[in-house]
Amino acid sequence: MKTKFIFLLIIYATLSSCTLWGPAEWQNLKDRDFVFSRFTYSHLGAGKNRALSEMRSFNLAPVLKSLEKKHGISINARAFHAFLEKGNLADIAEEGILMANSYIWESDEKSANRAEIELKVNYGDDMRIMNYTYQVSLKVGGKVRAIYFDNVTEKHTIIPRILAHIGAGISESDAPAHILISFPDTKKAAGRRYETEGKIKDMIDEYVNALSDENKKKFKEELIRHLRDNEK
Repeated sequence: MKTKFIFLLIIYATLSSCTLWGPAEWQNLKDRDFVFSRFTYSHLGAGKNRALSEMRSFNLAPVLKSLEKKHGISINARAFHAFLEKGNLADIAEEGILMANSYIWESDEKSANRAEIELKVNYGDDMRIMNYTYQVSLKVGGKVRAIYFDNVTEKHTIIPRILAHIGAGISESDAPAHILISFPDTKKAAGRRYETEGKIKDMIDEYVNALSDENKKKFKEELIRHLRDNEK
């Protein structure tokens, strides 16, 4: 209940600071070129490796095509795809007070017209994943002119729900060639290994965060001893 209340406050603040456009305003927009400029993955203590993995697995192409069709615009996502292919964790910014809870990729390209996505993992009082929140927005001149947001219970329903919400008649199988992501075959094995290592690190981080200071020290000593034994 508390999480839902906070979510509603955030949405209210967002909507009260913008004027959403109808079909007429979109039709009269002169500059119809947009840049996909920001992806935010919010998940308490997830780590950059997990954030990169989630950004890579998010089926962005049909979402962008749906926005293009609905609002009669064009969205350039080349910078985001270049970031995904390169996989440089330094390009992901972390935000949080006591612990990082938001991982953000943002384009350096300056554009008055921007498309942004946020995916948030919500926890219940028992610290189990309760649901997922998505927010898809279009900004013109720094102001939100279109926004789509909701909660879904199952992760695999996020993309279908977004597409149904936008309502442009696009399905997950619809993705034009200019926004499809492709990774060279020579990097597939390295990419799988990279994501596996990231998942292992995330599991270790989660385990260590739950330990007392004394047990953290013991775990560190055991881990160092284990690694040294493997090097022999």
